Amino acid sequence: MDNTRLFLFAALVFVGMLLWQQWQADYGPQPVASSDSQVGNTASGTGTGQQAVVDDLPDLAEGISKDSSQGDSAGTTSSAETQQLVRVDTDVFEVLIDTRGGVIRSLKLKQYPISLEQPDEGLEL
Repeated sequence: MDNTRLFLFAALVFVGMLLWQQWQADYGPQPVASSDSQVGNTASGTGTGQQAVVDDLPDLAEGISKDSSQGDSAGTTSSAETQQLVRVDTDVFEVLIDTRGGVIRSLKLKQYPISLEQPDEGLEL
């Protein structure tokens, strides 16, 4: 009787281990492969670490150069000039959506007026 209990306990531990391994394969943390290569490149001091980071990025859209930085005041003025707004007009609301980033710039509810004196103006959120 003791041997049967021992075999059942060993089988339970084995099935539990298999279940845990499959759980880790499905839902465990994903390994980050790029961090190892970047650490190796920057530690060697060859200066190719920045190039390795740039190679992982998607291609830039036309009109944007690799040398421009986001903190540049000239870069912000050129992006403001090429900015386009998409207007979505329904029976409930009016929305202005920026094509760069998909940011909602304006949202007005048509059925809810600002005040009783201005019933034609929709409430802007």
